[in-house]
Amino acid sequence: MKEYIFNHPKHRFTTREEDIATLNHFKQLLSVISNLSDIDAYVLNYKENTFEYITPGSRLLKCTPVKVPNALGFDYYKEIVHPKDFEFLIKINRTGFDFFYNLPITRRKNGYITYNFRIKNKNGKYQIVNHKLTPLQLTNEGAIVYSLCVLSEPTSDSPGNAYVKMNDTLKVYEFLPDKMKFVEVVTQKLSQRLYELLKFASQGKKAKEIAELMRISVNTVKFHKKTIFEKTGTKNIAEAIQWMNNQKLMMPSNDL
Repeated sequence: MKEYIFNHPKHRFTTREEDIATLNHFKQLLSVISNLSDIDAYVLNYKENTFEYITPGSRLLKCTPVKVPNALGFDYYKEIVHPKDFEFLIKINRTGFDFFYNLPITRRKNGYITYNFRIKNKNGKYQIVNHKLTPLQLTNEGAIVYSLCVLSEPTSDSPGNAYVKMNDTLKVYEFLPDKMKFVEVVTQKLSQRLYELLKFASQGKKAKEIAELMRISVNTVKFHKKTIFEKTGTKNIAEAIQWMNNQKLMMPSNDL
């Protein structure tokens, strides 16, 4: 992974005092946020291939003290990531950089990559996590200097499930490993009614509870779920909720 980052044609860096000031600002800001919430995050420095800051209690530190990732840099991934998933990280790293560097410089901080992979926990066993990465700072030429990474609960039960999501256009791109590229996903919008039902289901509410909240019958809830499955190409409510999260539905249509 480290060798590829150094060799990427867009990664050309110079050392500037303002870069250090910017990095310190990011670290201080993330430290404050971690004190106010349970965020699990860290800052990567692509210029030095190092972990610049890791929030206390991060999953990255469950099986090692913070000095270890600081000493190993990006090679630390080899120590904690499942071997099969490490190969995936190499692919997603390469393809992700290509995707962002094909964007205009002004848009490169407007998106993020999300995917699942397995890392070691404190017992030495692998657990699956979701990983989001977004550029924090660019050089004047557009090279990514720092990025923010956030770890959270996985979006599915298996590794992969990788997407790029652009916040400025709300477009979603799915990673196709066999083609080594991201392809735009055509989002099937749901009606306000169906979207509301799916949100209740994602909160763990059962059909009877949803019926009471929406003031409809249980049979109507079942009918609406069937419609959701047909529109989203899913087989059950768990898959539909995952689909909703992956596609980042924002603006449901007005028709039922």
